[in-house]
Amino acid sequence: MVEIVGAILACGAAVVLGIGAGRRWAWDAGWSVIIGIAVGVFCAFVYFGVLLAIGILWPSSLDAHSLGVDFLVLMAVAPLFGAPAAWFGYRKSVRHRPF
Repeated sequence: MVEIVGAILACGAAVVLGIGAGRRWAWDAGWSVIIGIAVGVFCAFVYFGVLLAIGILWPSSLDAHSLGVDFLVLMAVAPLFGAPAAWFGYRKSVRHRPF
């Protein structure tokens, strides 16, 4: 159960960070999607690292199989959340640019 909650939070973080990255770093719509994919993959790795640290610090608190399955699913799903969010962030920032 903890693994699924963490995966949902990682997808939410991918959306929030994707919007922020799209607003600040993307100079084109295509690049905003690429940045959003990278943000989603980054959030998946952070999810894995945090739950791995929790599993090391508190043995028998997590199920290793469900952690692995959730990580593999998150590697596919988090970029699908990050990419549209970054594109949306880019589109929101276009009207605020001086040129």
